Amino acid sequence: MNKNLQDMKNSIIDGQLLNSILSILPLIIGIVIILDQKEKANKKDGFLTNKESQNLALLAKVIFVFIVLHSIELNYESYDLAKETNQNTSSLQLQIGSSYLSLIVALIGLYVVLTNYSDSSFQPAEIENSYI
Repeated sequence: MNKNLQDMKNSIIDGQLLNSILSILPLIIGIVIILDQKEKANKKDGFLTNKESQNLALLAKVIFVFIVLHSIELNYESYDLAKETNQNTSSLQLQIGSSYLSLIVALIGLYVVLTNYSDSSFQPAEIENSYI
């Protein structure tokens, strides 16, 4: 494999590693919000205000949208690398298509949080980890 192709492969692997690391953040944020909501459901004070919960939920959804967009970019890079090395690209085409479906899910999740953002109450649906 020539140097340019090896660089492409390393770039894709580095991007996948970054996405894997970043995907941990929304999960942790979701767990924190869920624990707070559980406290409040049990008639305790909780440790987050509704505004803090909304901010965290928004942050988690924005991170998720970034991860999906970055995944789409990586899928196209993988597709280009496969074409460059004369490999079968049919499965990569399916993966690109499924990435666009994931983008729709991510954007709907972001929309839910944004539409309820100025509401004084915080809805459990805003926490849902739709990427799982």
